[in-house]
This record gives sequence, C-alpha cells and structure tokens, in this order.
Amino acid sequence: TFSDDPLRILRTVRFAVRFGFSIVKEIEEAALNPQVQEALRTKVTHERIGKEMDLMLGGKNPYASIKYLYDYKIIQEIIKIPKDVKDWPQEQLPTKIFQILRLCHCMSAIYEILSSNSFCFGKEILKANLGKYQTFIYYTLHVVPFANLFVPFKNKPKP
Repeated sequence: TFSDDPLRILRTVRFAVRFGFSIVKEIEEAALNPQVQEALRTKVTHERIGKEMDLMLGGKNPYASIKYLYDYKIIQEIIKIPKDVKDWPQEQLPTKIFQILRLCHCMSAIYEILSSNSFCFGKEILKANLGKYQTFIYYTLHVVPFANLFVPFKNKPKP
C-alpha cells in the first residue's frame, strides 16, 4: 500500500507521465490521504525522494510531473524551509510553491517551442543545451522563489 511505501506515489506519477497514462481516482485519493502524506514525511529518506525527483525532472515532461505533485500536495511535503530560518513567514510557502509551478510551466512552454517546427534563431544550439541541463534547470526553478531567504550557517558568524 501507499502507507507502507509512500514513494510509490512518486513512482506512479513518474511512470504515468513517462508513458502518457492517466492516474486513476483511487490513486489520487490515496496520494491526498493524510496518513500517506505523513508516511511520506516520516518514512522516506531525502535521498530516495531526490532520486525520484531526478528521474522526473530529467524525463520527457517535467512540468506534468511537478503539476501532479502539486495537485496531490506532495511538493508541499518535499519543499520545506529549515527550522532555523528566522524572520521568514511560513505562511508564504504555498505562494512560493505556486510560483515554482508557474516557472516550471513557463519552462515547459519554452521546451515546447524549441521542439516545434517553427523557426527560431539558434534553436538547435538552445535545444541541445537545454536538454543537457534540463534537470538542473528545473531544480533551479525550485529555488528561485526563495532567492531572498537567508539560512544561517551553524557555528559561523553572520555576515
């Protein structure tokens, strides 16, 4: 079940997007289940989540994966503000996560334009380089909304 291994939700999303499948309502309901959300938070290591995210963001439609994760409120469980950050209102997190979704949608549109048959100066060079750095670009989009966030280093003086 998804409570036993909530990473299965991320794998379901990855495979659905990869093969163009739709996700059945029962899986959507399971992904939104508070017990499954809690299990994702407590049972799955950051490394395992990171591996699935790498595979999703390096896939053929990263935006669709991020959209599913946003709709299922999984991305909200993955992106967390460190507890030692002060003077940053936690209630801004949903807005920031929505900004991530919008940025990923814009990047998806850029990829779509580059994949189309329409003329674009330097299109092949851009397409080759964007494809090469796709995962990095999508991860970067995830931190852009938090650009003004200051996280203090432990045991070091503040600047």
